[in-house]
Amino acid sequence: MAGGTGAYLPLAVGLVLVMLVLVALRMVKPAARGIARRSPSLRVTHRPEHGTLDTILRTVEAAGPKVESLTICEDVHEPAPSRTVVLEMDDHRGNRLLAAIDTLSRRDDVLRIDYRPGHLVPGTRLRTRLRRLLRPARRLAGRERPHPHDR
Repeated sequence: MAGGTGAYLPLAVGLVLVMLVLVALRMVKPAARGIARRSPSLRVTHRPEHGTLDTILRTVEAAGPKVESLTICEDVHEPAPSRTVVLEMDDHRGNRLLAAIDTLSRRDDVLRIDYRPGHLVPGTRLRTRLRRLLRPARRLAGRERPHPHDR
C-alpha cells in the first residue's frame, strides 16, 4: 500500500525489516533443532517368516502408541537372512508398551530389539554453541582454564 501512495521510504524500511527477520530466523533454526522433542522409536530385527511383521505391528499398536513411520530393511546377503523394522511412534507413556516389547523379545524369530523412549533433547547443540561463544569472556574473567586443544 505504501508503494501505491508514493511513500517509498516506509516501503523500503518495511522490506529491510522483513529481510532481517527472515535471515535471523534462518540462523536460529539449527539451534532450535537442538532442543526439539524426539519421538520414541523401536527397532526390531527378526527372521523374515510368515506373519512376523504383522505380529510386531499388532503387538505394538495394541499397547497404545500410534505408529507414525515404518521403515523396513532386509538383509539377504547373510547366511541367515534378517529383516529390520524401525517404528517411529507418537509420544506414549505407559508400561503396556514395555510389556509388549518384552512379549516380542520372547519370540523365537525375533533376533534383537532396541527401544529408544521419546524425550526432550537437552539442547546439546545449543549448549555447545553458547559455550563456544562465551569461552573468550570466561577466560577474560578468569573462570575457565584454556583447553589443551585450544593452545
